[in-house]
This record gives sequence, C-alpha cells and structure tokens, in this order.
Amino acid sequence: MINTTQAGKRKCGDPMYRDLIRRIESGELRPGDRLANGRTLAERYGISEGTAQLVLSNLVGSGHLVRQNGVGTFVARQESWQPIDVVGYMVHATYNPYHLSVLSAVSREAKAIGARLLVGDALKASEFIRSLKNENCRYLIRPPFWNCTEHEIWELVQQEEINTVIINDFWLNGGPLNCVSSDIALGVSQMMNHLLGLGHRQIMFLDEDEAMCPRALGAFTRSLEYNGIQVNRQLVRFELHDNFIFTPRLLDEIYNTCTAVLVTHDYYAVKLAEAFTAAGREVGREISIAGIDSISETLTSVEHPVEAVARQAFKLLASGRRNCKVMIPPTCRFRASTAPPSREVEPHRFIYDSRTYQIRPGTHQQQKGNRK
Repeated sequence: MINTTQAGKRKCGDPMYRDLIRRIESGELRPGDRLANGRTLAERYGISEGTAQLVLSNLVGSGHLVRQNGVGTFVARQESWQPIDVVGYMVHATYNPYHLSVLSAVSREAKAIGARLLVGDALKASEFIRSLKNENCRYLIRPPFWNCTEHEIWELVQQEEINTVIINDFWLNGGPLNCVSSDIALGVSQMMNHLLGLGHRQIMFLDEDEAMCPRALGAFTRSLEYNGIQVNRQLVRFELHDNFIFTPRLLDEIYNTCTAVLVTHDYYAVKLAEAFTAAGREVGREISIAGIDSISETLTSVEHPVEAVARQAFKLLASGRRNCKVMIPPTCRFRASTAPPSREVEPHRFIYDSRTYQIRPGTHQQQKGNRK
C-alpha cells in the first residue's frame, strides 16, 4: 500500500509557510517576536521537523525572519527599502501562456509600487541588459539561462552593476545571484503522491532535457523509491521541444507502457491530452495526464505561485540584499485529467537507476496497491 499520508506529512510545508507569511504581513507577528522551535512548529502544522526547519530557512532567506545562533528565530525588523523607479524584465517563449502569466504578475507588481517596467526579449539578452543603462535602470528580473549563456549574462550584469533577481530557476539555483523560485521538487512530490494514491504504478516522466529540471526528476524518482517502486528507464524520457508533435506511434507507445504521464510543462501536457482525445482515448479514464504550470482549467497540474514570486523578487531588489535563495511552495490543482487506472500495462525489462543515471538489466516489479 502506498504510504501517501506519511509522504505528505514529511514533505509538505505549504500550510506552515503560508500561515507564517500571513501572520507576519498582517502584523499578528511583530518585528522582534520570537518563533517556537522547529519541533514545536512541526507538531503544530503536522509536518516533520526537517520540513519545518526548511520553511524557516526559506523565510530567513526571504528576509521575513532572522536567526540568532543559540538564541532562536525572530521576525525580522523592517529593512530600509531602496526606491525602484525603473526595472527591466526579460521574457522568453511568449507562445507559452505560463510565461505570459509570469510577465503579467511582474507587471502588476511594478504598477503597484509605481515603477516603470522595461520588457526585453530573452533571446537578445545581452543587447537588452546593455540598453538598461541608457534608461537609468539598475534593477533586473530575469529567467535563468543555460549552457554558456548563463555565465555570460552573469558577467554582464556584474559589469553593468545591475541588481538582479532570477525567478523560477529550476536547475541552476541562481549561482551567486538572488533567486526566487517555486519549489518544483515539492510540487512534483505532491503530484506523485496524488498519482500513486490513485493507484498508478507505471508513471511516465516527460521533459525537454535531462539537465533542464533535475529537481523535478529527483522528486519523481524519490517518490517512486520511497514507495518501493523501482524507476523504469523506459518511462523517463527527454525529447520535448518547441515544435514537438505527438505522433500516433508515440501515443501508442505511451499508452502501452504507462497509465499516467507527468509532463514538466503544461504547454506540452495540453498538447498530449489533445492528441489522445483526437486519437479516441479518454483522458482521465484511459490515460491520466498531469502537468506543471497550471495553464489549463481541465488539466491536473502544479500551479506555481507567480504572484508571490513576483512580489518577493521586487522585495529582494528593494532590500539590496545579495545571494538570497527563496523557495515558495506551489499548489497542486487536481482536475479531471487524472483518475484511478482502468487497466494494467506490462512492465519493461530495463530499470532506470536514478543514482547513476544508467540503464541496467532487471525486472520491474509492479506493485499491487489499493485503487480508490
């Protein structure tokens, strides 16, 4: 039987995080107030002590709390905020509704503080960053880049002396820069608890590139291993790209090898659901599909807290702090695209070893759990 209760209790610090934020911002907890210790908070919110400590660390990183070694954790006193008149923002993949939702959240936050927002194309990052100086702009919010581009951009913002915050950095961890991200690992863990709790054992992980989102992949493999299910290499695939098409052959392969698919971007998850529907398969009953980004009202998905991410990004810019890493819990939205499996599929002959990222011979033992 899948131990979803204990898994959820171990990993989900979302209620504690949101409650402490609410109490601090409402004034219920005042600057200088001392918080209870990690063990007490863990018992209060029904989570593990390790998770409680992680939440406290995130709130220290965001500037809501301060720690005094050997004394305790306290609500931080009001920082001196630097005025932000102009801020730059780089957007990429505007065909994806999720990226547009992030842009909208950043735009609303800029308007709320009276700042002028300069929007640039991430594909022309170097030119845009250099142009900020002409606009007397010393602040930049941007997505992460990969390969050699990230190092080049980092050097450029240092050279131009631009205070930068990276948002939703799911693989680079921001390097030495400020970073505000949705906790993708937590979101995937919660989504896997949902799928496993429904009775799915053969679950496919579908992503763009193995290096793109290691936190999501790590959470996926840990969720399976925690519940005694070996990770099947045939069900861990990295082949998505901008113009990707789900061909009839690929749809048959997916259908015949798994009962549920976790896609790391809703943009592709929606395409997959549409392709299965066009092929005469009923999404939810015959094949469950879950995504990440929550851009569809019918798709089960991990919803990133874009408003909170944008708000925290501006706070970090205004505070003048450096090298801060803030993780904000996402929310899982369970919709009609996931349901208990109505069929079984044959296990594959190869197992994916998540520790070495190698294929090794073996027999995947399908677990027989409760199907609710």
